[in-house]
Amino acid sequence: MSFDNARYNSTQKPYAFNSQYRDFSNGATVELGQPLGTQNFLKLGLFYKQDVHRESNLATQAQPYQTPWLHFEAHTYALGFENAYKPTTADTLTFGYRRDEHRFDQAEQYTNKAQTQIGPMPTSPRVGANNAQIVWRHKLSAHTELRAGIGQKTRFPSIKEVYSYRLGQAIPNPALGPEQALNREVGVSGVMLGGVKYDAAVYWDSIKDAIESVATSTPGISQAQNVGTATNKGLDLSVQASIGNAWIASVAYSYLDATLGAPGLVATNAPRHWADLGVSWLPGDATTLSAHVQAASSRQTTTDGKQPVAGFTVVNLRWTQRLAPRLTLYTNLNNAFDRNYQLSEGFPMPGRELRVQLQYKL
Repeated sequence: MSFDNARYNSTQKPYAFNSQYRDFSNGATVELGQPLGTQNFLKLGLFYKQDVHRESNLATQAQPYQTPWLHFEAHTYALGFENAYKPTTADTLTFGYRRDEHRFDQAEQYTNKAQTQIGPMPTSPRVGANNAQIVWRHKLSAHTELRAGIGQKTRFPSIKEVYSYRLGQAIPNPALGPEQALNREVGVSGVMLGGVKYDAAVYWDSIKDAIESVATSTPGISQAQNVGTATNKGLDLSVQASIGNAWIASVAYSYLDATLGAPGLVATNAPRHWADLGVSWLPGDATTLSAHVQAASSRQTTTDGKQPVAGFTVVNLRWTQRLAPRLTLYTNLNNAFDRNYQLSEGFPMPGRELRVQLQYKL
């Protein structure tokens, strides 16, 4: 909801609005696995997903009626296989291939100033992509494993990236295409010092047709565009240790150096430093109480570098209670200290937020 005064209680001016949306996703995954002899294990997978976004502006003081619902819909399909080959007891070579298909089936917009009439927006034709990955894993010892991999992956743009006006701060781009990344990673994981789990990895990603929110010639207005090449280099570290019989402590850290190949543009939504410090208490087999402190450094939100947001630190709490063998209660208190922070300039993240979820496993 957008207000037009500092008290957040007036919607009399034309730019104020009360937006409502109804989103849902439907999907299915089917996976089949079969050993082939003693050295190979083959998997086949099929994936389908439907994404739907619907939005309408409710009545305000300036617009005393609800606008018609806009409808956006996208479909994604994937078919792939993966084979794990074990030439020795210490080595595993995994190769996989996947074919992805994606299309936007429907997109709508208001065609008059009163927002009472609806017309279609352009939709791009079906786009396909070939993805492949190969990973080698080698056991250095009973508690240490080395890995190295390279893979070609494709990311299709979302409905929001293609069609959203972002509260009047963006221009839709129906011609936005997918981005493709060549990912390389080398890592090591294992257990040391009698039970301390660790994982360390370095990576280097080369991205083609990278999707970025590009600042336009109009101040404060951006558009998602394919900006050419991009490079991500970094490292991920994590450590987890048990303290006694009822406590678990964990530390995770990530470093990211993200650059764009286009001159004059800076990478967005890419904080250089991110860290998570957590502790969990398990007073019984059915109960877990956790606290996590997450911190991130500053980031840019537009490619011209003129709209940065500051770094932040938040505390998240979680209570997990197994009520029955198949029934679990999750209670989350996110941003427990009501920290005011942003991931994108001008869009504050939620304050203190309580979420309760009941999960039943079939």
